[in-house]
Amino acid sequence: MASAKFPRYYRPRPYQVELHKMWREKRIGVAVFPRQSGKDVSMSMEMVEGLLRTPKTRGAYISLDNPMIRDILWDKTYLDPETGDYIRMLQDNVPPGYAAWKNTVMEGNFSNDSRLKLQGYFQNGRDKNGVGTSFQRYAFTELALFDREDPLPRLMPIISGEHEEKKLMVASTPRGRRQNPLWQLMQSFEGEKDFQVIIRTIDDLNEMMTREGLQPVRSQAQLEIDR
Repeated sequence: MASAKFPRYYRPRPYQVELHKMWREKRIGVAVFPRQSGKDVSMSMEMVEGLLRTPKTRGAYISLDNPMIRDILWDKTYLDPETGDYIRMLQDNVPPGYAAWKNTVMEGNFSNDSRLKLQGYFQNGRDKNGVGTSFQRYAFTELALFDREDPLPRLMPIISGEHEEKKLMVASTPRGRRQNPLWQLMQSFEGEKDFQVIIRTIDDLNEMMTREGLQPVRSQAQLEIDR
């Protein structure tokens, strides 16, 4: 039965545990993981946990555009192995009474006056930054695809400022090399004490799962099809 505490259903896999540790301990944390490995599950749960833990804070979860963020997170469902039911990844993991969800604008207003906003970076054909500066937590999904404009130069002075503790979380697949915002971010902050990158291949994830006696993320037959 689902717990009355947050999260109700989500239980991190071994490789997701290290992501949560990184995002909690580092001001800027980057996860470079393969497709369908649950990186957005982890990052969204970490975002909500932080907002619930600290009242009156704001979080922005950002993808390329609104249809993409709606598909990746807002409308995402999965089969819960314990209950056998399909649940909404984001909304159903928050206990009833903890949040009021607004579907049209993809927002969650929490009972402690914190707020989560999901949004697309590029909207209505405007190649302009649509992300505000009043958030304490920023999460970018699929940053490697932001080839029309790098959103981070405008945000980094705010995130790195000393007057307020702000966090940046990133989860992306490893698309391309060195010429996209993901790799540029990794290069720019390499060696900084409050910055960490975790890069895992599907073989890495499978090994971590089998080491703990769990089923691999992708079976050998599925890997052969992928390749």
